[in-house]
Amino acid sequence: MKILMTGATGYIGNKLCLKLIKAGHSLRIVTRNQSKAAQIVAFTPEWIECDLMNRPLKAENFTGVDAVINLIGENIDGRWTKEKKRLIIDSRVASAKNLLQHCPDTLKTLLTVSAQGYYGDRGDEILDESATRGSSFLTEVCEAWEKPFRDWAERTQTRVVILRLGLVLSPEGGALKKLISIFKMNLAAPLGSGKQWMSFIHLDDLNELFVSAISDDRYHGVINAVAPEPIRNQDFTKALSQTLKVIQLPNAPAFVIKLALGEMSELVLSSTRVTPRKLIDLGFRYKYPKLEDALAELAEVGSH
Repeated sequence: MKILMTGATGYIGNKLCLKLIKAGHSLRIVTRNQSKAAQIVAFTPEWIECDLMNRPLKAENFTGVDAVINLIGENIDGRWTKEKKRLIIDSRVASAKNLLQHCPDTLKTLLTVSAQGYYGDRGDEILDESATRGSSFLTEVCEAWEKPFRDWAERTQTRVVILRLGLVLSPEGGALKKLISIFKMNLAAPLGSGKQWMSFIHLDDLNELFVSAISDDRYHGVINAVAPEPIRNQDFTKALSQTLKVIQLPNAPAFVIKLALGEMSELVLSSTRVTPRKLIDLGFRYKYPKLEDALAELAEVGSH
């Protein structure tokens, strides 16, 4: 299968590309800077140099393409100033529209990502794919992020899959890499009450999900890309502290986190108990369904 892909140089995309190639697919990679991207990736795809935030792909870029995987999204780290918040949303919407502008409506499959932030702060409520949207900035981001692809699914015959990602566990990037650095300074502590729910997925399971979803027509619509057992923040902190063999401190008060992070504290203080009902119904097999197994594997990899 010929796959056109964006976001291939990120920590998720880079490893996913290798898995897709191993599965027999060929890749056409969209990047803002081909020479820089070529130094990052460990494979040789077809290249398309295009900044999707500022201009659309050409129609000929889709020649022979069977499927599209979209991983683009401005990093949400940093103080959420008015300008930063605008960039977080606009980068996702502009890149989506520019990706789809000349995309043929005969495309077979389109996979894109969103996030569990769609559901907002929901306490102990169990959230499967039928759950309503929440009410927060991240909810607004996710809804705007998904809308162009929802609209595409309604007006074409393309099978569209929207993966709402939980916390992606990988020592190579993302939130876990930052947490490991903090914990190794003996600054491990539950955040706020510590009772808020977190939903996660190991990077290997996420990439296996991508490979399954690209080829299996049973995968369609919104899918919660999380492991089957969410965990409370205090239990996550305890498990990661034990894995790294570091001291765990008392809870970091919510007001301190809000002072330090501003509105971005929503990321770590919200309780989002997401469950992967669709993946369970599809019989998806997780390699790391439990947090302890995922952290043990990641710690072993990180020690090499």
